[in-house]
This record gives sequence, structure tokens and C-alpha cells, in this order.
Amino acid sequence: MDWIVNIVDSMLAFFIFMSVATTFFPIPDFPVILNLAGQGWHPAWLIALIGGLGTCVAGLVDYFLVVQASKLKRVEKLLEHRYYRLIEHWFKKIAFLSIVLSGFLVFIPFDPFKLFAATARYNRYKYVAAIFIGRVPRYYLMAVVGEHVRIHPVVLGSVFLLLLAIPIIQYFYNKIHVGRS
Repeated sequence: MDWIVNIVDSMLAFFIFMSVATTFFPIPDFPVILNLAGQGWHPAWLIALIGGLGTCVAGLVDYFLVVQASKLKRVEKLLEHRYYRLIEHWFKKIAFLSIVLSGFLVFIPFDPFKLFAATARYNRYKYVAAIFIGRVPRYYLMAVVGEHVRIHPVVLGSVFLLLLAIPIIQYFYNKIHVGRS
């Protein structure tokens, strides 16, 4: 019976982590997925499913926040600019596909498409479906890699902390550098 509790506890914690880690202020998720899969307690499909659901929650939070922010006068002015309107026009033609592809492919930034989806008031159900369809296969592949290439948790933890530290160090470096100018 303890193993059921462990699965629920770890999957609930993973769901909460992914709901926070995949917002506009991302936290590195691949070391966590590799470590979770490498433990061998959960199948790759379950890790991908829970990760995808958590990402959908994060996407909805981002969507809501951007919609609220877009109601501000300064932001409304930006959204009325002709360049933005042109980009939005093209985005609407391929919105679903662009969200799916940017959600799956590592080399296409995901956040701009989430931003456009919210500011263009793209259908939330299609938006969440696109996130799910794009992210679940990505997480599944990461989990399969984690199952087969078991990396020591200390190494993955170090990678996680390093990836977390880089933008923080860069932020403070920029603050100090701008302060000297």
C-alpha cells in the first residue's frame, strides 16, 4: 500500500512543480523529468501525461495574466500598433500548429506563441489542447531518455541549480553593469 502513496505523492508534487515551472518565468524542467524517470518508479507515459497536465495549468494561468495585462492602457496601445496587428494576423492563421510545434521543438521559443494566443484571445480550449499535444510527446521522449540513460541525481541536481542560477546571475550582472554606466 505504501507504493500507491509514493506514486500519488511524487506525481502530485511533479504536477505542482510543472504547473509552476512552465509559466512565463520558467524553471528548468528537464533535469526533474530525467531524474523522475531515472528512478524507475513511474512509466514514461505517466510522467509525460502528468507533466502535460501541469503545463496546461501553467498555460491557463499565463493566458489569464496576459489577458488581464492587455487591458491596461499602455499595453492596449502596443496591441493596436500596426506591426503587432500584422504579426497577430499571421499568428491567427497558424495558431494551433504554431503552439503545438513550439511546445514540442526545443529550438522554437514557446513563450511568444503563448503570449500571442492570449493577446489575440485565441480559443482557450484549442490553446490548452495545443499545449497538451505539443508538450506530452516532448516530455515522453525526455522520460524515455531518463529511463535508459540514468544520470546520478546529484549530477541532475547540479545541472538544475546551474540552469536556475544562470538567469539570476545574469540579472544581477546587468543591474551592476547598468549601475556603472
